[in-house]
Amino acid sequence: NPVIGFEKYFLSVEGGDTSDAKEVACTFTVTQENKVVTTEEVTSELTAKPEREGSVFTCTTGALELKATVPTKVDISLADDTGAKATCSALFTLPKP
Repeated sequence: NPVIGFEKYFLSVEGGDTSDAKEVACTFTVTQENKVVTTEEVTSELTAKPEREGSVFTCTTGALELKATVPTKVDISLADDTGAKATCSALFTLPKP
């Protein structure tokens, strides 16, 4: 999500967990022009969602100063408090604010 008028963006990841975990640590590593621009860790509590037979979480970074219209790689590492881990990556171009 861009901040209108500034080259600042908020990045978010949402997910679910079927274990008894209480919180998830999300680490965002952002790379532009082959250089790591920032690494930010955010912790989110899990919220029960019985209809999904588990819990859900959302991690959102603070405002990140990133260049618009430049290919941007975001690597995300997730770890819950039971020791379960997952990773994912995405490559995209941020819109002009």
